[in-house]
Amino acid sequence: MEPDGLGLFKVYCIIMSLIYGALMLLAVAMPLLDIGLNAEDMFAFLAIGIVSLPLLMVFAYGLFLPQAKWAWIYGLILIAIGMGSCCFWPICIPLLIKWIDPEFKAWFDGTPQVQGADGW
Repeated sequence: MEPDGLGLFKVYCIIMSLIYGALMLLAVAMPLLDIGLNAEDMFAFLAIGIVSLPLLMVFAYGLFLPQAKWAWIYGLILIAIGMGSCCFWPICIPLLIKWIDPEFKAWFDGTPQVQGADGW
């Protein structure tokens, strides 16, 4: 059974993938439009496209993370990337709090959940 915060993480990965996909399409479409871009603008769109494609793939892969130790670190890195922009703090901060929870990490480690004497 998946932990509670994994659904929020998948929504986060979908949002980030859509944003980087849109940026990549914009970076390809703008130079093709005849709006009189100068060399600096062309370079900026090229740079945005070059950065957006790998980030699109990285976040899209985040949707399919297996239950493995390295996957917890991978997800933590994806959350840290989103923390670079204050626009994503409302989703990244609660996600980070849930992500570093020992029970959440234990699910990725595959270790059995330790319960107290009362079963909780």
